[in-house]
Amino acid sequence: LLPGPVPCNEVAGLLNLSDVCLLTVPTEAALVLYEYLACARPVIVPRGGTAKMAVSDETFPDDSVLRVERTPDGYAEGILRLLADGRAAEDMGRKGRDLVTGRNTWPALGLRYAEAIRQATATGKRQGA
Repeated sequence: LLPGPVPCNEVAGLLNLSDVCLLTVPTEAALVLYEYLACARPVIVPRGGTAKMAVSDETFPDDSVLRVERTPDGYAEGILRLLADGRAAEDMGRKGRDLVTGRNTWPALGLRYAEAIRQATATGKRQGA
């Protein structure tokens, strides 16, 4: 199913219909990955991430996403693997949701932004949040 543009208020409902979500486009930013994880969907990501973001082992442990080679065969193997093992896919989705909701509360995000601002003002260099 390739629905084309979807209104923001319908995204979660559409994602929740998905068996597997893919992070495939080199220019995709983190938001789509967080949307997939927040909906407790198993997510396939390319090894090394995308042009805009790294999907590191530290940020997203192996049990929260499935890393594959960035090739059609790599994605196909990942999809088939998750579809063949529904329990593993469900566990991955739950762990991804727990990761996102546990680490990305408003207080936690506020502290990370405050630290980035503190570092930027202390060094004069722009730092990531």
